[in-house]
Amino acid sequence: MVANYIAEYVSYQFTEREWAENLISTVTNEFLEAVSSLSPAETSLIVRCRHRESELLIEIEHDLQPEMAQPYELLLAELAGDVSDEAYLN
Repeated sequence: MVANYIAEYVSYQFTEREWAENLISTVTNEFLEAVSSLSPAETSLIVRCRHRESELLIEIEHDLQPEMAQPYELLLAELAGDVSDEAYLN
């Protein structure tokens, strides 16, 4: 529900609003699922959506369980800059 709310709220700037809303909802939901498995209980979560001229930036700020920090940082380093479909599916 949170992902759908965010998507509906920020998709208005796109000409293909329905397509954008679906994509934003999917990406945001993936972020939220990852956060829920990586964060300790009772932690804060900050979600920011910023519209730029030709893009939408979604920032998510959260705490990590101590034992998850290193594997998570390695995964992020691996994914940095790789926007291929293969990376997404993996």
